[in-house]
Formats: sequence, structure tokens, C-alpha cells
Amino acid sequence: MSAHFKLNYSGLNYLIASSDDCQNRTFLLSLLRHNNFTSVSLSQLESICGMEKKQISIVLYTMLRNGWLSSIDESDDVQPAVYNFDLQKQLYELSSTGSAVLVDMNGLIIAATGFSEINISYLAANATGLLRINEAVKKRNNELCNGTPWAIRLQWGKMKAMVQMVCIGRLRFALIIDDEPQLNNRAFFQLIAMLAKRYIRA
Repeated sequence: MSAHFKLNYSGLNYLIASSDDCQNRTFLLSLLRHNNFTSVSLSQLESICGMEKKQISIVLYTMLRNGWLSSIDESDDVQPAVYNFDLQKQLYELSSTGSAVLVDMNGLIIAATGFSEINISYLAANATGLLRINEAVKKRNNELCNGTPWAIRLQWGKMKAMVQMVCIGRLRFALIIDDEPQLNNRAFFQLIAMLAKRYIRA
């Protein structure tokens, strides 16, 4: 087993796919909050997760087997940790048009960019309402897919958007992005790390 481990996109997708409280997600959330993009050694994991080395080894085996962590050479780890907490900037980078909205499941707007004020309010209310009643949302905890984040495409008149539920621990958010998303990129990873640091306390 390699000496250093790093959360990858499959692990991130698994983490945000459900608000179910389980050891695997708690482990990944702790890793994301403390290390963001950087790798971590087995001894560092002991202090981060508060687990014994034998227990961590078992969890790591599960993570590697499921493809949620990558084992790497420490010298390959060149990406810096995230210290920028500008949510609007991160949202802007998720769409080719720079239009995105992040809301909680009550429709409270946390951050938005690109859309007009009237469209932001409309999108927030309709997207969260749809996510609460959609059958696919109700089944998501039982039918996880680690390939790409779960999402639904919506259209209101000429306006097209993609809505994705994002779970950070037990908290749930709706991420609304203009028609051309760019989700598999550093900005998405960074956004989730920001939310984890902002809303989850150690």
C-alpha cells in the first residue's frame, strides 16, 4: 500500500451523492476538509480522523478498491491547498457562460453569478422544489453512481439549466448551472472543499 493517498473525483462524487451518515463519507469529508487537493500519509490520517492505524488501513483498502482515493508518490503532489473562499468566483468557473447559483434546500440563495436577479430567484425556488419531489432524488441514496455527479437538466422557456443536489455531510444544497456545465474540473472540487470548510465543523 502506497504511503500517500489523495481524494479523487470518484471519491468526491460519492461524497456529495448522499447525506447518509456513514463511516466512508465521514472519512472522506475529514480528508477533504483538512487536505483539499494535497495527499496525506498514513500517520497524518491518524491525527485527522482520530482512528487507529489498523482501522485506517481497513478503510483505506475499501477506498482504494472502490476508486475513491488514489495512491500517489508524494513527489507527484504539486497542487496547493485551497485558501480562497470566494464562492462567486468558483461558481463563475463552473459554467462556460459564468452563470451559476448555489442555494440551500429551502431556496435560500448562498451565492450567485451571471444570471439576472429575477432569474436567480425563479431558478432557486423551482429547482429546490423539483429536487424535493423528484423520484430520482428519493432513490439516489440506494442507487449511487460514481461515474459522474447526479444531475437533471431543466428548461424554462428559453433558459436552460442543469440542477445538481450536493450533499455535504447531512446538509444538502442545490447547484444550478447554465446550460453548458464544466463540472469535471478543479473549480468544482474547490467549491465542494469550500463548502465543507464553511459548513462542517471539526
